[in-house]
Formats: sequence, C-alpha cells, structure tokens
Amino acid sequence: MKSEKVRKAAVLWYSQTGNTQKCGKVLAKTFEKNGITVFYGDLRDIDKTKIAEADLIVIGAPVFYYDIPDFVKDFIHSLPDLKGIPVAAYVTFGGPEGNQHNAACSILEAL
Repeated sequence: MKSEKVRKAAVLWYSQTGNTQKCGKVLAKTFEKNGITVFYGDLRDIDKTKIAEADLIVIGAPVFYYDIPDFVKDFIHSLPDLKGIPVAAYVTFGGPEGNQHNAACSILEAL
C-alpha cells in the first residue's frame, strides 16, 4: 500500500436516479466523521488529477444490463497509475436483473 493510514479518500460515482449518489455521499460523510479528508462527487465532474493523491479510492455505479456502464469502465481506464492505492467498489440496482456481485467485481477489475 502507498500509505499505511488512510488520510485522504476519493469517493466517486455515476448515478442514474440518485440512489448511487446517496450511497456515495453517506460513505463520504462517514469517512469525514472518522477524520478522513474526502474528495467526492460524480465521476463525470471531477478532476482526475486529484484521484492519484488519495490513500483509498471507492467507485460506485448502478448495475446496467448485468454489468456497469461502459463509460464507467472507460473512465477508470483513463485514470493515472493507481499502483499501491487500495480500492473498493459498490453498486446499486433498482430492478430484478441482479448480478450485483459481478458488477462490483467489474469495477474492481478495471481499477
């Protein structure tokens, strides 16, 4: 790991209906309550250069046709080198399509 203690975290999401955003904000506020500086927001609106400064990166997305949206994967692949930075993922879904586990793993594999 780049750092033994998480001092800065990046919590990013793509949200179609607002549910993924709500989860991301709860996560970001929880980190802040625990003394972690958090950079958070919609991945379409953030400054990618700040992400490499994080000690932890969390990305959330909705389950979209049994996976995550392609542009979320494209965003992840466009990030600077994240070697040594721990990552985490979360997904949300509103329908019966399921596949939450594989969608979350898709984010982790891309990271």
